[in-house]
Amino acid sequence: MSIISFRFENKDNTWRFQETHFSPFNLLVGHSGVGKTRILQALDIVSRAGTQNLLNSAAGCSWLLKLSIDEHIYQWETRIENTNKNPIFEEETITLNGNELVTRKQIDETFIFNNKPLPKLNKTDSAITLLKDEETILPLYSNLRSFIFSINNEMQNNELHEDLNDISFEDLQKQSDTPLIVKAYIIQQQHKETFHRIQNKFIEIFATVNEIKIETKSGATQEKISIFLTIHETGVNTPIHAYRISSGMLRTLCFLFELALAPKGSVFLVDEIENGLGVNCLPHIIDAMQERNDEVQFILTSHHPYVINNIPYKDWKLVMRSGGEVWVKNATDVRALQSQSAHDQFIQLINSPEYEEGIS
Repeated sequence: MSIISFRFENKDNTWRFQETHFSPFNLLVGHSGVGKTRILQALDIVSRAGTQNLLNSAAGCSWLLKLSIDEHIYQWETRIENTNKNPIFEEETITLNGNELVTRKQIDETFIFNNKPLPKLNKTDSAITLLKDEETILPLYSNLRSFIFSINNEMQNNELHEDLNDISFEDLQKQSDTPLIVKAYIIQQQHKETFHRIQNKFIEIFATVNEIKIETKSGATQEKISIFLTIHETGVNTPIHAYRISSGMLRTLCFLFELALAPKGSVFLVDEIENGLGVNCLPHIIDAMQERNDEVQFILTSHHPYVINNIPYKDWKLVMRSGGEVWVKNATDVRALQSQSAHDQFIQLINSPEYEEGIS
């Protein structure tokens, strides 16, 4: 699955993101305040609205999302309105390869699926959620759930609530609601080759580390099992628990597990990837992402020269804004960048009129 194009509008705060086409790898660049983070937040709103209950943050929003899923083209267009202070799906259209699957309009209580009218259904649930068991809708539902919004704060202590023996790696990847530390524990116990690969990459970045362990401890009643992360460093006699690990180390480890767990065909989104990462970490994380570029679509934001310089300029998307109107220009369309060496392209970027006049 990959996002082909996306358009979004929030009429309540007069913010509009013009329709933009996305590539397999996308780095959103531009001045602070142009709207890079809000683009990712809009995608979060859309993925949640399609697969969960409507959030208040979706009220007053409309969007068009076009996806490629298993060589099929899905398009989902919708408008959310507030009714009695509750957001509802006012209009919805879903097409598959240009053929209309769903038409929904609350104004005349129309809900048609495969040319057949349906009875009244919950207005706060998307047609995708309501029809997720249908063969033609299930891929759309499943793939919206595979949007990965990297938050990198999930390696703190947690609890093991169920028997998680004999879970295949593919099934583990699909468990979007399972905490990252629990997934990491399962990888350590059941998918040792993958765990050692992640551990070796981490040790390559942090040479003082010689082992990562994800351990469990039974509570007094034996009913609860705590799960926690420790690292072991050369010259340090006691294990270092997650709450004592530096934020850069912890964020790096989270990235490595998230990237390993990202299913083929998923969309991986990171806002300001450089936050909390030292320059010793960034090259390895960028390399790890580019290694999966054929399987996972990436949408990142960054201001960091190293990040921007080490991602090919063909993958840069320059975000600009005028008032509440936000649009994107491909870096390949910025004339000043076309004849420059990779070393000079960042300098040319920040000196280009498109970047300097990013907010008007």
